Amino acid sequence: RVTKGMDQMFSMSGVILKKWGKIFGVLLASVVLTHCNFGIPDFTIIVRVEAGVEGTPQSGQYEYTELSKITYDYTPLNPSHAVEVYVNATRHAAAGTLTVFNSYTITAQLVDLRGTWSVSMLKTGSSTADFEFTITISGPDVMGGTFSDSRGYNGIWTAADDVVTFTYTDWIDYVLTGDHSNMSGSFQGEGNSGSWSAKKTT
Repeated sequence: RVTKGMDQMFSMSGVILKKWGKIFGVLLASVVLTHCNFGIPDFTIIVRVEAGVEGTPQSGQYEYTELSKITYDYTPLNPSHAVEVYVNATRHAAAGTLTVFNSYTITAQLVDLRGTWSVSMLKTGSSTADFEFTITISGPDVMGGTFSDSRGYNGIWTAADDVVTFTYTDWIDYVLTGDHSNMSGSFQGEGNSGSWSAKKTT
């Protein structure tokens, strides 16, 4: 009888342990699922919309899953200005779509040409650059001012309505006109014409 009673006790204990084991297993699984992110990861997107710019998404911190599409669109409060967007350190147009592969900082700001640019000019019909130099742009605001290039030439520049114009004052009669946002366009001077483009260095 004692042996039978002991067997029943161990049997009941086993049932209780199995029940608690199942409960513990469910609780553990719940904790793991709560604190672990299986499958598609989340990335942090920080958006900064600078003064003079409006649009979406607005300034803030967002969470997106990998391969999400972020559509951004920004315009200047002053229609004479232009807007550029930086995704981390890469310059983009004012409107576009970003596919999320990592965490990013999106900055929407007014186009400010002031600084140093590397310029390449090709005469019509040329396959290689006819002129290559750097240009330093300065001025009291983003709308215009003066510039000088690495060859010692100088001039004045204006930027409005997404059009930028560089007019040399001491390099014959060269004038460069182009897209304010993309810093490229056409030129004329000394009986020549062609195209130009520039990339910002500092």
